[in-house]
Amino acid sequence: MAIRLLRVIRIPSLLRRAYPRFPAFSLLESLAAVTILSIAAAATFMTFGWVIQSNAMPLELRADAVLRAAAQETRQQQRYLDETFERGGLSVERRIVDLPDSKNCFVLHLSALDPRGKTLAVYEELACF
Repeated sequence: MAIRLLRVIRIPSLLRRAYPRFPAFSLLESLAAVTILSIAAAATFMTFGWVIQSNAMPLELRADAVLRAAAQETRQQQRYLDETFERGGLSVERRIVDLPDSKNCFVLHLSALDPRGKTLAVYEELACF
């Protein structure tokens, strides 16, 4: 039984002699591993950056929805006055611009501003009565 155990232990040592490891091979493995990890890290940081920047998109969509609702409310109430009001956490600015060649038509101009004053969305509509 002891002899068989020694043979099992000796076989890997024979394989090591038949296939020696080159000292540069571990360096190449390290370089390949660092390259793969750096590509994965770059992809992770790019994805994280896109997620951070994509937060502006829903805010702009919400501003557009708020402006469309304000335009519909203006049409229903026939309230064509220049004013600024708050709606949905946004500041909505309504302006009425007269058309020079028409007595009954004008442009309803709505713009949504965030709390810092940046314009998020603009809505214009031709209104005649």
